Amino acid sequence: MKKTFVFTLIVALIFLGCSNDDDSQRDSIDNNPQLTLIPDSSFEQALIDLGVDTELNGSVPTSSIANVTELVFNNRGISSMQGLEDFSSLINLWLNDNMLDQLNVSQNTNLKFIYAENNMLTSLSVNGLDDLEKIGMNGNNITSIDISGNPNLQQLEIIDNEVSSLDVSNNPALTRLYVSGNPLTCIKVSPDQLANTPLDWIIDMEDELSETCN
Repeated sequence: MKKTFVFTLIVALIFLGCSNDDDSQRDSIDNNPQLTLIPDSSFEQALIDLGVDTELNGSVPTSSIANVTELVFNNRGISSMQGLEDFSSLINLWLNDNMLDQLNVSQNTNLKFIYAENNMLTSLSVNGLDDLEKIGMNGNNITSIDISGNPNLQQLEIIDNEVSSLDVSNNPALTRLYVSGNPLTCIKVSPDQLANTPLDWIIDMEDELSETCN
């Protein structure tokens, strides 16, 4: 009986020690400002292939991604882009044909081009990206998109989504608009856009351009 008790105690202590080690490792990553969490293993493997990470361990040195200006990770099986917010120099982003259901790039303030076609996105946050010029989101499930804070946006492609309302009145540089295949009935535009609608705006026949969509 005594031997059984001692053995049980040893096993419990070993388990507790391993648990504490795991907790300490997680706490170390969470509290270390020099590491960026990358919980999606496919995203991290893509970073390893790019040469900015070396080990598949759920994190990447923040200093190694700070100067990355372009990510081309098409068809990589990525379902989460958590950690993208620390790519402070990112300009171009390609994420076509992955498994993303949400994407927030609002902290990537240098971003100019973003393409994430043929994913499962239901939302996209691009608020406050003054330099953003091109958005390509064809073939997703996006229900709404706010581009009022993107004054330099030139191209918006959201064919075959679920967008039911759209306001482009604050996008004077928008010359290419592809929005067919959405449940839109009205697109809010500025007086100038209404009077001089760009030729490269592709919308469904039933979509109305108006200064006052209800």
